[in-house]
Order: sequence, then C-alpha cells, then structure tokens
Amino acid sequence: MLQQWKVKENINYRDVFRKGTVGLIITFIAGLLFGKENMMIAFVIVLGANIYEKENLRVKTVQKILRLLVRDVVIVCMAFIASQNMWWGIPFNLIAIFIIIFSLVSPYDQISYKTFMMLYVFCQYSYITLSELPSRLFLVVFAMGCVLISSLVYQLRNKALLDSNIGKGWKMIDEQLHNILEGRFDHALSIACRTAMNEVAHTIYRTGYRRYFTTQQGKVQFHFYMNISYFNVLLESIDREYARGEFGKKQLLALISITETINRYFKYEIKRDEIIQVLKNAVELGPIHYGFGSEVMEILEALYKNFVELDEMNYKKKNTVYGEWERTSLNQLYDNFQNALNPKSMRVNFAARLAIILTITLLLAHQLGFYKIIWAIIPIMSTTRPYYEDTMQRKSDRVRSNLLACLIVGVIINIVDIEWISVLLITLGFYGVYTFKDYYRMSFFLTVISMCLSSFGTGINGLIFYRLIYLMVGVVIVELSVRVKPFKLKDGINELVQKIDSLNTKLEKEALRSLKHEENTHIIRETIIHSALLGQHLSIHNKAYKDEKITKLVEDNAEFVIRLGHQLLTQSESRR
Repeated sequence: MLQQWKVKENINYRDVFRKGTVGLIITFIAGLLFGKENMMIAFVIVLGANIYEKENLRVKTVQKILRLLVRDVVIVCMAFIASQNMWWGIPFNLIAIFIIIFSLVSPYDQISYKTFMMLYVFCQYSYITLSELPSRLFLVVFAMGCVLISSLVYQLRNKALLDSNIGKGWKMIDEQLHNILEGRFDHALSIACRTAMNEVAHTIYRTGYRRYFTTQQGKVQFHFYMNISYFNVLLESIDREYARGEFGKKQLLALISITETINRYFKYEIKRDEIIQVLKNAVELGPIHYGFGSEVMEILEALYKNFVELDEMNYKKKNTVYGEWERTSLNQLYDNFQNALNPKSMRVNFAARLAIILTITLLLAHQLGFYKIIWAIIPIMSTTRPYYEDTMQRKSDRVRSNLLACLIVGVIINIVDIEWISVLLITLGFYGVYTFKDYYRMSFFLTVISMCLSSFGTGINGLIFYRLIYLMVGVVIVELSVRVKPFKLKDGINELVQKIDSLNTKLEKEALRSLKHEENTHIIRETIIHSALLGQHLSIHNKAYKDEKITKLVEDNAEFVIRLGHQLLTQSESRR
C-alpha cells in the first residue's frame, strides 16, 4: 500500500530526505550564527532548492554559482535601499519587483520568481541599518552557497548518461507494440510517451549555455528524443497497416523482439554492447530477413547510431558544451524583447500587477507597523499567479491549508508546551514540503514551519490570531487585485497558440530553404525543443480550460513538428 502511494505521488524518498535534511541544517545553523530572527530568511533561501536544481551546475560551474550568488546579493541590496526611506521606496519597489518577476517568469517556468521575490520582501520587512548590511549579505551568501553546493554534489553523483524519461518513453513504445499485436492501440499511452519525451526536451533545454544549444551529453539525448518521438508518431501508422494486413505479424513480432531487448537495457538487465549488436544485426538483416519498410529501417538505423554515439561519448567531457550546435534566439534578441514588453502579454501583465500590489502593501506595512504584518503580504505573493483561474484556485487552497495548519499546530503546542515539540514540527514540515508537489499540501507544511519558527519567542495563541487575520486580509487583496484587468486562462492559451504558430512558420521556412539545401539546422533543433515545451504547457493549462479543439491542436502540432523536424534533420545529415 505504501509503495502504491509512493508511485501515485511520484515520491523520491532519497531526494526528500536529502533536501529536507539540508534545509533543516542550514536554517538552524543560520539561527545559531546570525540569530533566531534571521532563520526565516535562511528558510526562504532553502525553499528554492527545487529551483536551483533546475540549473545544470555541471556546465560552467563557477560562473553559474557566482551568477546566482550575485543575483541574491543584488536583491538583498535593493531591498535594503528600498527599506531606508518610505517615499523613495515606492518607485524603487515598483521597478525592482517588476524587474525580478519579468526577468524570471517565462512560458516554461512560472514559479521560479517566487523564491527571489520572497527574499526581497522578507529582507525589506526585516529592517536593518547600514552597519548590519554586511552580516545580512554574509547570511544570504552562506545559505545560498550551502544550497548550491548541495545541488552540485547531487548532480555530480548522478552518473546516469541518459535522462530517466528516455527509458520511460521507450518502455511505452514497447507496450504500445504489444497493444498493436493484440489489436488495442492505446491513444493515452501515446500521449504519455509524448509527455515523457517533453520532459527530456526540458532537460535538453536546461543544458544550453549562452550561445551554445546543449552539452555533449545533451546532444546524445537530443538524438534519442527525436528518434523515440518519431517512433511514437510512427506507431499509429503501423497500427493501421497491421489492421489492414500491410504490416505482417512476423514483422511485428521481430520488431517487438528488438524493442524488448532495448527495454531490458533501460532496466539495467543487459549491457550496451549487446544492444549495439542486436541493432546492427537488425539494420543489416531487416529489409531482407524481416521485410521491414523504409520508415522502420530508418528508425532502427538511427537508434543504432544513437547507442554507438552513447558508447563512444567521453564520460569526463559529457558536461562540456557541444560547440557545433548553437543557439539562435540571441540573433533575435531585439524582436524577443519587443514581444516580451507587449503590454498585453502575460509576462508584462503579471509583473506589473504584482509590482503594484506588493508596492502598495509594503508601503502600508511600513506605515502601520503592525506586528507580523508580513503575514498579509505572503499570501499575496504565494497565491497570485499569471492566470486568473489559477489565482482563484490557489487562494482557496491557501485558506484551507492555513486553517488546518493553525489548528494542528495550536492544539499540539498547547498540549505539549515545550520547545522541542516546535523543533519536531519544523523537522516534519521540512520533509513534508519536499515530499508533495501540490500547492495545498506544500502550503500546509510551510505554514507549520513558519508558525513554529515564530513560536520560539512568542505565544502560539497570539500567533494563530495574527496569522488568520492577516491571511484574510491577504486573500481579500488578492481577490480585489485579480478583478482589475484579469489575465484569464483563455488569454494565456491564445498567447501560447500564437507562439506555437510562430514556431511552425519558422519550421516551414526552413523546409522551403531545404529545397535549395540552405536550411539552418540550429534553427530547426531549437524550434523543435521550444515547440515541445510550449505544447506541454498548453496541454497543462488546457486541463483546467477543457477545450477539445486545443487538445487536438496540441496532438496535431506535436506530430507535425516531429515529422517535419525529423525529416529536415535526417536530410541535412545525409548531405553532410
């Protein structure tokens, strides 16, 4: 039963234990070194562990760590400047908050800004003098440095040559072939395979560095991504051909034998050289012995090259940038900047709205000076999302989770009023935060941690009163703010559709250029990855919007991009 729950929730206990333990240690050491009043700032930083691990720290390690440290130092300094004078803090907050959110929100990641935004607000609320600024900066560098080192060690210890989703995707390919054999093609399995491959696309996207598209390892993963995605698209055609008797049972069984063998490799049951030999034999004997058609042979030959490439990859250099594949987005920096600054865009709308709300609430907090008034600001940051519907859902989750957390913490601490109970609840809270991914449960455990950290110097009953009052104030402000020029889910979906259409136009232009052998493979690769990521986000948002036309658009576009992209890259490779 526990195992079923673990699988359902997609829980990695080792990862939860590592992040929870690191977070606890950093928070309590910060309290010992810098005082209990600074534990909340350290707590805010360690909450960003999931965000920092999205950075591929194995590539240009020193530069990336320094960049992240400098970003936090700049945020702390901006918060300090804004806190020194109420009136100059107004324009400064407007500009600083807008820049933080605008620079960190993208169609692919709409939550990374939260850690940095909370750091800015907490540092501004926790007023310090100029003489105390060096200590505050040292605290931030210490906490951030510990989190980044932990993330780096974790990434370096990960010896896997391929993203785990490649193995998951291949397992689904194998299952689908068995389904075809039994006459029950599973469309949902095809979508699940595409979703797994989109996760691989996101991994590849994160390996890019400046003008380079990916790393040596990312190059190999891109080839696997393309071929498994293309195979997934091809399976529907194989199903139709098998039903009509155009794809024989002997051919299908032979293909299943090959996919099963490859699946055994991804389950660590056989070695890579065995796979290479199996695929080599299939490439040599396929057309004659099995009667495979050109499309199947093309896939088998490409997979053979994939595994040979993987086998020949220099393990020590796997995280170095692959210089032959370049990014192209920097060439259109001006156009991208113009599009991003469109006042009707989600990015500008969200950044401007949150900047105005937080500036006003920070000003009121400064003027009123009420105890723990920051608890009215936290719900605003936590529940306000780019889309109206998401904000309303989060607002509801926030209220329910906070009420439950206050009830449980209040009862426990009132019954057992000793300090170690708070420490125990904080410990459980840290592990709970990293166990679950849904906002309701994460908000519950975050509230438990926040209440217990604050209870070290204050009675719990008073804290509960303030928490609930400020929670209601915060959600009322959120309710009012989102009704002023709301950016609804429909608007966001239309924006994503337009971006996908723009990428399709790029790909079609490269197809026309390929007729003259002038295609730009850098643009083709980048367009394929960005289209996959946008399609995945469009699909996620459509789960709430529930438009069948959008569902069909996502599926058709994914097939179009993979088919055309695969064809263009294969043609270009054959001409080299």
